[in-house]
Amino acid sequence: DIGSNFSNGTFTAPVTGKYIVYGSFYFVDTVTNNNQTIIYLQTSNRIYNALRSHGYNIFPYQGSFTASVVADMDASDTFHMTVNMYGHSSNTVDVDGTGTPINSTYMGAALIA
Repeated sequence: DIGSNFSNGTFTAPVTGKYIVYGSFYFVDTVTNNNQTIIYLQTSNRIYNALRSHGYNIFPYQGSFTASVVADMDASDTFHMTVNMYGHSSNTVDVDGTGTPINSTYMGAALIA
């Protein structure tokens, strides 16, 4: 974190520009009837519906969903990620943030223009 721009799962843009924002959720203990997963990359200006699995469960037990977009951000705009998974009666799933780099939950942002 160069510049201390990440805090509590939120990135704050230090300057106006185009940023690549990205991240991954690593799910564990999903069930076979989790039939829709939507990852949202949300900036102050827009919510990007970055990934959607619909009608079937790609990872019936565990796995990663990764997404990225190029976003226009003004200085002090923020970015964070959320995920919704549907199909199971409880509509809950475990997100693991402690795995290895291959199997982990992470997010990032970089100024590109």
